Amino acid sequence: MDCRAANHDAINQVANAGSRSGAVGGQLSDGVSDERFDIGGGNADDWGVFTFYMWVGSLPLNRALQSVLLALWITFFLLGAADLFGIPLLHTAGGYVGLITAVPAFYLAAAEIINETHGREVLPIGAPPPKAG
Repeated sequence: MDCRAANHDAINQVANAGSRSGAVGGQLSDGVSDERFDIGGGNADDWGVFTFYMWVGSLPLNRALQSVLLALWITFFLLGAADLFGIPLLHTAGGYVGLITAVPAFYLAAAEIINETHGREVLPIGAPPPKAG
């Protein structure tokens, strides 16, 4: 076995081990997809739980951030439900909601930078709700 073949075998072993642990997004090096939908080493439902409590934590903050986190939570909910119940339509719906999620995320990113640069609110992000008491 020449050096290049040995290196190729070693790389495949590492890639296979990493992808089976979820490190490569559920795609095995031989082109076969893993059974569960993976996002950076965690299931969509795991990220859904994280996004849900981040959304709850954002409730005292601006409306734009709340809308981004809510849309992202719905995306992960749909993707996790598709994985759990094996319904491809939910996976497709989750993908479309994910694309829709990008709109408020891009807006919020632009608003934060533009507003900070100008020192005033140029792009509104929705005032936080008034504090009780």
